[in-house]
Amino acid sequence: YTEVMGGIKHIIEVRNKAINEILEEAGLENSEAISSATLNVRGVTKEKLCKWLSKISRILNEGAIPLLQDEAVKTEELQKEKIEDQKTIIELQGKLIVKKDDEMRAVKESMKSTIKEEIKSYSSVVTKSCTDALAPKKIHAAIKTVTEKEDRCCNVIIYGVLEVPEENI
Repeated sequence: YTEVMGGIKHIIEVRNKAINEILEEAGLENSEAISSATLNVRGVTKEKLCKWLSKISRILNEGAIPLLQDEAVKTEELQKEKIEDQKTIIELQGKLIVKKDDEMRAVKESMKSTIKEEIKSYSSVVTKSCTDALAPKKIHAAIKTVTEKEDRCCNVIIYGVLEVPEENI
């Protein structure tokens, strides 16, 4: 980088020197004013024009063009490296995705088996407690207890069933 910047600075210095000489001889204030009309004056001879053209050609041929070519080659190399790095990144991302998918499948399978086991154990507990609670002996005992107490202070309403007077419930 420093070498390139040094080359660029040198080219700029030589260019500025040549442009300043042209501006001074032609009586111009800035480089934008340089044109065939402003250089076609009595003070600017053919010999001076040839000398300036020679300097500008030398600046281009010896400095600017080789520097640009070197930088173009380096830029191309950097682009190739970048492309290779991007390919590597894409490959690694693909491998990472596959690995994460495998991990997700393993977690999913583990969760399935855990949930199945938990449901089975819960199901067996519920089945056992329901079987015990709904045993015919227990239901009969509960009904007997309720009917033995003729407590008419608590009324039960069953909708949709006709009430029959003096019915023994």
